[in-house]
Amino acid sequence: MKNWLRNIFAKQNLFIGSVLFGALVWCFSFLLLPIETSQLSNETLGYLMSCFTLFIVGYYAFNFKNQLRFFDTRLNKNYFKICVVILVIAITFRYIDLFYYRLLSFNFSFIENKKLVIQNATQAPLIVTLISTLRAMYFLPLLYLVIRKSKNKTYWSLSILLILLSSSEILLVGTRKPVFHLVLLLLFTSLYSYNIKDLLTKQNFFLGGILVVLLGVFSYSVLSRRMIENTGSNLGILKVIDSRYNDFVKINKDKVNELYGNPSSKILKTELLLIHTGQYIVHGVYELNYIIQNDFPKANGLYSFNPIYKFFNRIKVIDVDNSQLKKSHPRDYVYLTFFGSLFVDFGWLSLLLVFLFGVFQRFIFQISDLNIIAKLLWIVILTLNIAIPIFNLAAGSGLYVLLCLNLLLFLSLMSPKLSK
Repeated sequence: MKNWLRNIFAKQNLFIGSVLFGALVWCFSFLLLPIETSQLSNETLGYLMSCFTLFIVGYYAFNFKNQLRFFDTRLNKNYFKICVVILVIAITFRYIDLFYYRLLSFNFSFIENKKLVIQNATQAPLIVTLISTLRAMYFLPLLYLVIRKSKNKTYWSLSILLILLSSSEILLVGTRKPVFHLVLLLLFTSLYSYNIKDLLTKQNFFLGGILVVLLGVFSYSVLSRRMIENTGSNLGILKVIDSRYNDFVKINKDKVNELYGNPSSKILKTELLLIHTGQYIVHGVYELNYIIQNDFPKANGLYSFNPIYKFFNRIKVIDVDNSQLKKSHPRDYVYLTFFGSLFVDFGWLSLLLVFLFGVFQRFIFQISDLNIIAKLLWIVILTLNIAIPIFNLAAGSGLYVLLCLNLLLFLSLMSPKLSK
């Protein structure tokens, strides 16, 4: 078992390891869940197989080692300080946006705050909105310290403080994704920076077990509060059985009857949370199946790259109706995998983008040994790979992170002052 893990998560195999790991998580969830689903169409299966094949071929088809000598990769020791200053400013502007312009409050429910986030999205001046988006990179200082294997306690304290300050939105709107994303980022940072055999210790397995339990408690608490706010009942958590994004991944009747038969049972509530998590993982593929079977008009980038369109629309470079910007996906608030997002926008033409994304990942991996920003970008991309069959981590705030890191990488490769 250890040898298998060492091979698949060895530094040079992290690309394929991340893709396989995400696929295995999906498959195990599907096999273990007490769910009823429709059969996937041949078109959907063909699209997914084509995407994975071209993605992997794109990665392994090119070698950029001969081109790396053209880039300057000298170290800038002020990188950490610059990043911290930028994030402090960004988080401050985000607080101004949330509490002054969007009028959110810790006294409001998750539902009320979510409505205000959408309703007052354009109230803040553009400069406030732009700078506040940089807070999406809140994890970079911490990952930087892990990569550098730093022992600077002041830097570690600053990094943890930034994460805590960035976590206010979890308490405001009840989102769970940032916590799980951070855990995945730290996992791959450790795999990248340390020898796998040094990580496979009894102490780390024990700490990992504790972390899993804490994540489960956190997830249950947030979900339970959201359901109570929706229904006004302590048994409201049962309403996740009818969650919209589970339309195509329904819990089977026997299990539903068991849950409703003893709704106060903590054991059954815990089981429901695990089932709900599994549905969350599995349903995206079936959402994609729905999109492919119904052949909706293509969104031409409005879905996957929505923030970019909103920005250019706001500065009057383009003129797109706001209602069109908000509704480019016929099912609204559901996830439909990374490949599915691209299909909503470009249909089968997205296969070309998938291939090019594989090529791009190869370049980032090969330069990551020489450049700290490329290392950070590579780790972010690996977490995206895990989520491919589940949802699109390159959308929303994830898109901000990718754009900012690519810009920093470009500057660092062109200028010795911003490099490794």
